[in-house]
Amino acid sequence: MEKQRRPRLRLVEPTCAVSKGGTRMSVQGLWFKGPPTLLTIHLTIPLVNKTVDIPATYGTETHLSFILPDVTSMIKASLAEAWISLALTDCSSCGTTTTKTTDAPQLRIVLYPELTTKKVFPMHLPLSATSDAKISLVLNHRFSLSYIQSSPELPTSDDSPLPHLTSLPVFARISYVSDKTHAPIQVIRTATWNNAASALNGDVMLEFDPPRAAVGIMQVHVTLNKVEFFDSLGYTVLRDFVLNGIRPRCLVISSTQNTEVVLRGDYFLETGEIIVQLQQHDPTSRHKQPLPLVNVNGICSSPTEITAAIPPNTRYGLTLFAVSVNHGEHFCPQVIQGLLIRDRPPQALVPTEGSSTGGTRIQILVPVLDDDAADSFQLLRSALKLTKAIRVKFEPENPSVAAQIVFAEPDMTQSGVIVVISPRFATDQSLFVVFVSISVDGGAKFAGKLPFTYYGQYKVQSLSIHHGPSTGGTRIRIQMNHPVPQTLPITVKFKGAARFESVVGQIVWENPSVIVCTSPPWKSIESVQLTKVQVSLNHGVEYIPPDDPSSNAAKFR
Repeated sequence: MEKQRRPRLRLVEPTCAVSKGGTRMSVQGLWFKGPPTLLTIHLTIPLVNKTVDIPATYGTETHLSFILPDVTSMIKASLAEAWISLALTDCSSCGTTTTKTTDAPQLRIVLYPELTTKKVFPMHLPLSATSDAKISLVLNHRFSLSYIQSSPELPTSDDSPLPHLTSLPVFARISYVSDKTHAPIQVIRTATWNNAASALNGDVMLEFDPPRAAVGIMQVHVTLNKVEFFDSLGYTVLRDFVLNGIRPRCLVISSTQNTEVVLRGDYFLETGEIIVQLQQHDPTSRHKQPLPLVNVNGICSSPTEITAAIPPNTRYGLTLFAVSVNHGEHFCPQVIQGLLIRDRPPQALVPTEGSSTGGTRIQILVPVLDDDAADSFQLLRSALKLTKAIRVKFEPENPSVAAQIVFAEPDMTQSGVIVVISPRFATDQSLFVVFVSISVDGGAKFAGKLPFTYYGQYKVQSLSIHHGPSTGGTRIRIQMNHPVPQTLPITVKFKGAARFESVVGQIVWENPSVIVCTSPPWKSIESVQLTKVQVSLNHGVEYIPPDDPSSNAAKFR
């Protein structure tokens, strides 16, 4: 008679299951029997010294399955080791039953409580970062309480440590809707346990690689067996912020208060985690990459604007601005350049007088600081390619007359100089005082209060004498069209075809319309040298008459 083969168990899938039950377990083996034989799974849990009988469903001679019952009341929130074995009950036609238990090795499974998530970070991710970022999940499970227990007693030596939850494989299923096709998509990623961070933080942590090239809300489900998925917190993938402007591009850094800056661009969205990072190149370093300088909080005030406050005494110089949507974990690739400068209040004007018709070229002198080239006004033109970045206000001493604001440019040939052309003021006063102040790149505040004096429109009417020796010394009286204020600095220029000489002029007290001077020595190879006499009322910056027009009343031989 043929020897009867006894069923054998070889493999169970999945090898771990949630203790609340409901998981369909699949068992692979040999020589399983179908009806009228009844198959029963013995689930033995050493932690509580209990065995649960579970009816199994016959599939084939090599496959059977069963539904894991709820054993939460037995093991509570513990992770427990369990063993399964198979019992067969033969139901004969005469009504008698015979129960047999297989002598094959038992199969091990791990029972664990439902996995819940406490935190996901980053909660927001720029699209460009999905290629190399890691999404981390913090579970509601203490790392020190997540050992898999196989008996009521703890091990007595370190030679037989308990296995840990992190010894099990873990996966993350990411569900989202394609932003291109609008079709639902699910991706399963193999996750890894972060034991170092878990031991430090106290809670169990895991991380996984996010899907690439997807924008939208990502819903994450955690699983240990790809059968049971537990809801987790989601994260959001955002389009990379596009930066196309910064106001102001030149910021005067205060020593006592914050300086506000506005970044402009597209696709901005408030996440509550916006960080603006300032980056600068280190001139002493060989690295071409800019180095982080400081991180400041940003506020998305609109889809096209982010505001941030630069702290006092931030390092000056050319600065790159980058934006992060997740507390600085990842930054959008596009950056924009600005200039942080130190406060340079204007110190002096050259000249301090000019005609009320305007057009006087004024040099505004500002301090030349240590390491001045790092944040000088010249960088506005050379590095930022900005024009009309400096505003100059001419504010009349008389408050009833409106102030005028004009643009100025840095002098590219010498540091510490700003050049501006004075505006016209319609006034009938012989002297009209204004105060000059400057503002950089649209700043609301103007610095400085330097006096500048406008004088009326003057003309040279005649000379008292039109001839004199080349040795100089001829006293000349210059008749102006109306009285000249005594406070104006007078210069008289004798201009020839190839050279010129300047002398100091004086106003006649008895007749302020007359300026007197002495002709300078004139060396010339010609017997007669015709010169043009011009009068300046502002230290030789502007002359009357100007060089272009000619006047027969102002010729001297």
